[in-house]
Amino acid sequence: MSGKNKNNSKNIDPQKTTEREIERHEEDEDYVPVILKRTDEALRHPDDILENAINEGLEQLERPTLSLFLSAMAAGLILGFTAMVVAVVQAHSAFDQVLINRMLTALVYPVGFVLCIMSGTQLFTEHTATAVYPVLDRREHLSGLLRLWVVVIAGNLVGGLISAVLLVSADGVVHA
Repeated sequence: MSGKNKNNSKNIDPQKTTEREIERHEEDEDYVPVILKRTDEALRHPDDILENAINEGLEQLERPTLSLFLSAMAAGLILGFTAMVVAVVQAHSAFDQVLINRMLTALVYPVGFVLCIMSGTQLFTEHTATAVYPVLDRREHLSGLLRLWVVVIAGNLVGGLISAVLLVSADGVVHA
């Protein structure tokens, strides 16, 4: 940082809270920019994006175990919905051509994943990647990350098992 005190910098937006944002603001005051910068207030700088990802990871790591488990179990149940939709399309497709059947299956396959993302449930392959950032930034311990991973994968597996039992039980209704 420059020799200026962070608190004495002029024109610092109170919305800017990260240390790197303050440093960038001071650099902008001290140097003439060679490259034109965006003038909107959106957080588009790579430092801001990384800081947001770290904060999202911290939020996930700080969630209670029961909350994580129930959310992960819900994601497993939602993915069971994907299996059901694919099975129904496969079983009830009126087309004899393999290519058309595969295309229909490909169209409905992402339904469960989209529902998981939209609902914000804990799918192991989606949300747990951001939890690595706080560990790499040394804001969280590895043990917290391992706890998150174990709880989420266990919840996903339990939800998937429940979905499988329900799908097998509903075979007489679904006919898939």
